Amino acid sequence: MAGERGRGRVTLRDVALAANVSTTTVSDSLNGSGSLPEKTRQRVRKIALELGYRPSVAARSLRNGRTGILVIAMLPSDVDAESLWHVDYFMRVMAGAAIEANQRGFFLAVAPAAMQLDVAHDGLIAVDPAEGDPLVESARQRGTPASTVGRTASDAASWVDNDWAGVVGDVLDHLERGGARRPMLIAPDSAASYIGSVEREFVSRCRRHGYAPRSARIAGAFNPAAARAAVRDILDGPDRPDALFVGLDQLALAAELAATDLGLRVPEDLMLVNLGDGAAVALAPVPISVVELHAEEMGRAAVRMLVDQIEQNAEPRHEVVPAHLVVRASSRG
Repeated sequence: MAGERGRGRVTLRDVALAANVSTTTVSDSLNGSGSLPEKTRQRVRKIALELGYRPSVAARSLRNGRTGILVIAMLPSDVDAESLWHVDYFMRVMAGAAIEANQRGFFLAVAPAAMQLDVAHDGLIAVDPAEGDPLVESARQRGTPASTVGRTASDAASWVDNDWAGVVGDVLDHLERGGARRPMLIAPDSAASYIGSVEREFVSRCRRHGYAPRSARIAGAFNPAAARAAVRDILDGPDRPDALFVGLDQLALAAELAATDLGLRVPEDLMLVNLGDGAAVALAPVPISVVELHAEEMGRAAVRMLVDQIEQNAEPRHEVVPAHLVVRASSRG
């Protein structure tokens, strides 16, 4: 059946003929409507996927009065929107969301978090929303379906997030095995949801390990010079940390440079682990260990849940995506 894709765009009728059902049955199967047996829905969806069927956004919009547009807002509004283009995590979330949106027949539009969303859209994805995020709250008030990458307290939005207890536990166990006894968490000074989640778990796990919980939020973390100076001050102070768990690519790179400024060796004098992978940290002079967060899957999950709310009137739900530690030279003993 896959060979039929070469004849042009696959239509609803093509799927109906291949499945030996009516076009109405195909439409109901793909849209989650009607009262079809689940076995029929699954068979039709499988055939549609094999044929390469993609719903027409324009045609569907005319039928149901929707725009066919999903908006994804990156970063909390207290961060310069231009900075997101330099963070691999956000780019990977957006790539996963764009692929899933396309496969579900939607366009994905990117908007700065501080922008007024005056353009008509069917649903909102907020990445790393702050507590009481105004975009999420505005969507709730308008009745617009929403999902978030990062936990939200809003009962009107779905969310997908990582298992932060597992992440922090794995990192601290790894650093302890490498000999670290004075670990410290450093993260951007931002209201982004993940920072609060990681800080809470870090404090809890440090106490469980018998360490004094030490953390710092770095103002200007997206500015290389400011971040380097701030980390250098931390490393040049009394009772300096022997390991840094870092919450941003740029901050991890700045930490490695700050250590070099002070004559500290990585990892012998200072171990580094970053939250999230990317080309820059992988190719640093001393390649930096990371927690792989599976950002693409986070983006795809956010779209899946959002489209289910839009098309099937599904209740908001939650998904947790596992993460795993990738050990590189910066923390290898």
